[in-house]
Amino acid sequence: HYRYRGRCRAMTTFNAGQLEGPTEPVVFRETVHGPVLGYATVQGRRVAISEKRATRGREALNAYAFAFAFADLNDSTVSSARTFLKTMAQIEFTFNWFYADDHDIAMFSSGRLPKRPRGIDSGLPTVGTGRYEWRGFLSPAQHAQVINPPSGAIVNWNNKSARDFGAADNNWGRGSIHRSLLLQHALDRNSTHTLDSVVAAMNRAATQDLRVMEVLPALAAVLDTGPAPTPRAAQILQLLKDWRAAGGSRLDRDLDGKIDDPGAAILDQAWPSITDAVMGPVLGEQLAQLASLMTRDNAPSSQGSAYLDGWYGYVDKDLRTIAGQRWRARFTRSSVAVAT
Repeated sequence: HYRYRGRCRAMTTFNAGQLEGPTEPVVFRETVHGPVLGYATVQGRRVAISEKRATRGREALNAYAFAFAFADLNDSTVSSARTFLKTMAQIEFTFNWFYADDHDIAMFSSGRLPKRPRGIDSGLPTVGTGRYEWRGFLSPAQHAQVINPPSGAIVNWNNKSARDFGAADNNWGRGSIHRSLLLQHALDRNSTHTLDSVVAAMNRAATQDLRVMEVLPALAAVLDTGPAPTPRAAQILQLLKDWRAAGGSRLDRDLDGKIDDPGAAILDQAWPSITDAVMGPVLGEQLAQLASLMTRDNAPSSQGSAYLDGWYGYVDKDLRTIAGQRWRARFTRSSVAVAT
């Protein structure tokens, strides 16, 4: 049982039966908020932790909305950027949609996005007694969207859809550094573009190391405030700076099985020590807890994707704070030492 809106309620049981694969039947408890994921203790009392999802139970409805939206795209019902925004607003799945014709470019971020009450920290569990329930959902006009931005480009690589729009509650990687910066900077190299130059920018960004291109400047700014502890340490930092100046590529152009620039091997080996040296003084024993929520490095692999999650923004912002740079939103605490 659990308490909700002043009443004691019995949990329900969802029994999916024997599914293909698992050896045990799929059975779990549910509250008004959704499936019970586990239990915890708060001030000596046992509490249930359940997961609430805005589209739960609406999957079939969303499948129809998805089909209708794509039908509108295919039969030319969508004839402009404005009609594109209206059409994609039908979809409740969270996704960033893009549009281009010979006059306009546009973006709409779909989803069924709840309005939360004040005082909620989306990074922590919410008390489920009924006091902090959602206050409805954002209207289509309140979603992140744009037609013909002043920059002349819409850049997205799974980054946040717009300023002041948060990520999912279980996404801990949104911050000052994201892999989309690599694509943005590659596009900024030219004032005008053709399809070929856009593809070239994509290829450049896809083969760069995010850490050396976007985090190294902050790391070097702190390390350069004093002498290197050893000549070897000074040489290592210089090799990383040289790698960044050359473009930070992780390509193996001579096909010998190794990344051409030695900076890659250095940073791959040093990154865990760098992250722990930066974050450890503040987090202490909680360092392992952060690592359980999000890996230190979403390293490149044969799967073709990298740098989506990681400690890049944490390390960058903390180091820049130490270096005295001003931020729109500072960390409440920062570390005080970095080791090489």
